Amino acid sequence: MPDPRPPTILGPWGEGYCKVCHFIVGLDRNGLLIDHKRGIGNIAGEICKGSMKVPPKLAPITSKLAAFKTSAPVRRCPYCVEDVSLTSLKTFSRHWSQPSVMCQGSGRFPPVPGRDHSGERGN
Repeated sequence: MPDPRPPTILGPWGEGYCKVCHFIVGLDRNGLLIDHKRGIGNIAGEICKGSMKVPPKLAPITSKLAAFKTSAPVRRCPYCVEDVSLTSLKTFSRHWSQPSVMCQGSGRFPPVPGRDHSGERGN
């Protein structure tokens, strides 16, 4: 029988790191990872091959496979000519052109490359 682990939210017998799906899951009374699914909505997916296996003693804190990383796209603001990240709405995030003056490009959509219609006349 493995060393007992303290109870956690995921299970009364502790939790462990699954080396197959790279998630933290609950343990059963024998110290094995409980049956868990990874797939669309975790309902239709197949049972993970890491189920009913002994978890490693230490979970990798810096696992690149388990990390949820997102990086915002960056575009050049035409007002202040700085590289600025975009928000989820695809607009420029709030930024400053001077230490206390907000840039006019904040909250605006970036220009579409190759589509400069500044000289066109509307009919």
